[in-house]
Amino acid sequence: MKAILFFLYALSFTLLTVAHADEEKDFAQAYSQYTQALEKGDAKAALQYAKKTYDLGMLVLEPDSESLLAVTDNYAALLLKKGDSKGALKLYKAVLADNERAYGRYAKSLVPILESIYKIEAKFSPKSAEDVKVRYFKLLYRHNPGEIAKSMDEGVLPPADNVSDVAADITATTGLSVKTHEGDHWSILYTGNNDEGAKIFDQQLEISYRSIREFLISANLAVKPLDTKLVAILFQDEAEYMDYLKKKDYLIRGKGSYSERAGLLIMHDNLSKRSDWNFFKQTNFITKEALQQVAVAANVFSTTKTYYPLWLYDGLAYSFEFNDIKQPFGPHTQNISSTNWSRAQDLIDNGGWLSIQDLVRLDNLEEKEKSNKEVLYIMGTYLVRFLYEQRGDELIDYLLLLPKQNKNAQKSMYREKAFRKAFGDPADLDKDWRRFLKNEGIELKL
Repeated sequence: MKAILFFLYALSFTLLTVAHADEEKDFAQAYSQYTQALEKGDAKAALQYAKKTYDLGMLVLEPDSESLLAVTDNYAALLLKKGDSKGALKLYKAVLADNERAYGRYAKSLVPILESIYKIEAKFSPKSAEDVKVRYFKLLYRHNPGEIAKSMDEGVLPPADNVSDVAADITATTGLSVKTHEGDHWSILYTGNNDEGAKIFDQQLEISYRSIREFLISANLAVKPLDTKLVAILFQDEAEYMDYLKKKDYLIRGKGSYSERAGLLIMHDNLSKRSDWNFFKQTNFITKEALQQVAVAANVFSTTKTYYPLWLYDGLAYSFEFNDIKQPFGPHTQNISSTNWSRAQDLIDNGGWLSIQDLVRLDNLEEKEKSNKEVLYIMGTYLVRFLYEQRGDELIDYLLLLPKQNKNAQKSMYREKAFRKAFGDPADLDKDWRRFLKNEGIELKL
């Protein structure tokens, strides 16, 4: 019986393979006939073979194939010449639907298809065309953030208005003299004669800024450049740094941090550690803090009593940890720290991994529990990447929704309610979530 079943399976597979080979042969022949008809100026035959090439192409070519788009363009051009705009539009919409089914609604292959649909619809359906145009530009920005950023390059920004006030406050608070290093996007106030440290800090900030800016463009969160420079403080050593934070009653974090209250990035140097490895590690750390400062300045994060879940706030920051400092990094890239992968696997192996629903329900008190810190950071890192990749529009809706929440928003039920409003039932994300993690090399237990 098994032998018979195997024979039938092998036979059906062979027949399918032969059929596919025949279709490919027919496709090549139809395309040849189409080009010959064009050369002869036979419009009727060219249209006939263009249709045949398109129909066969839909069968034998991958949805994102440039060849499929080319034969669609060929057939559509002849239909448009004939005055059949709706027929041409139908072709592109069929290819668009195939691409969306195969690769999702944010696939790069959708960009040229949407452009063609927009150009046709603009002639007879302006309102519908405008919706297509918006989607086209969103995807264009998503897949070309580096080029978009360069085209909008703001150069060296003007200094922030409060630079001299912050410098005076540092001196008044600590008695230390302060110098200023002006970078492209930050005014760096530094203590002592640490000119070298200020220059290195500026290099690290600029590396961070490029990837942060590209992410904000790619996610359609903030396309417009900043108006003025941001302000950062670099103390010569940890003792100066700690003294300043204590006197100002700012939140104390050992390596440095972005202070929401002050709107300042506050760091300290380590003069004894000057190496490529230290530069790499410190840039990884600085990026996480700089992201929050840039996000606030770009109005992505609100400072008006908004209670962001820690999985989102810190998860976004940790998703910028990278392996290769020479390449762009962040949720819009695959340049993610391998350390995050190993920490995620440890969480799963130790039974600490949560469902999405349990993660987003953690309230502000549970977030402070030491046992939850790791799961918030690591799951948050991957959940942010997942939502960016597969639920990008909903992620924007969620970020816009959170500032509208009241003080009860920190409670479990309200946190889950906000998440559901933007993304739907967390359980409905599970299939895509598992597939995403598997592609990242993370296997969840059943």
